[in-house]
Amino acid sequence: MKRLPLAALAILILCVLTWIAIGSRRSPDDRLADFARSSTGKERCRALAPLPDRSAVEAALEAAWQAVRLTETTGDIPLGGAH
Repeated sequence: MKRLPLAALAILILCVLTWIAIGSRRSPDDRLADFARSSTGKERCRALAPLPDRSAVEAALEAAWQAVRLTETTGDIPLGGAH
């Protein structure tokens, strides 16, 4: 799997968030929380804050890529029963 450059990924994320925001007057945190399947996930979405520096962003993106690669090799993560 080819990795996207950080700038391209950031633009993609902004485009998706803008698309989600069209026609909605709810806060971005609430709109993101709508995608969460559990109450804990919804709370964590609402508690998100910008990361302080580039290295923190890069570390978070690497962790996200690792999760994606894991699901590609082992299948979906079973979350049944999570509330």
